Amino acid sequence: MTPARPRRGGYVSGFGLAAMLALGVVVLYTLAPQVAVEEGGGWLAEWRERVDRGRLWLHDRILDGP
Repeated sequence: MTPARPRRGGYVSGFGLAAMLALGVVVLYTLAPQVAVEEGGGWLAEWRERVDRGRLWLHDRILDGP
């Protein structure tokens, strides 16, 4: 009988998945202006605009403070 190997926790897998998803979102955001409208760039440009509006909204909330 071989000794049982310790199981890796789900934390490492979950963190890796979250990091990969975040990297994918950053790549899409960065490449959005370079994608032609005919190749799906239209919805990508709209998505980037919504992200920018949300980012600016959050920035304004932080500057206003409590």
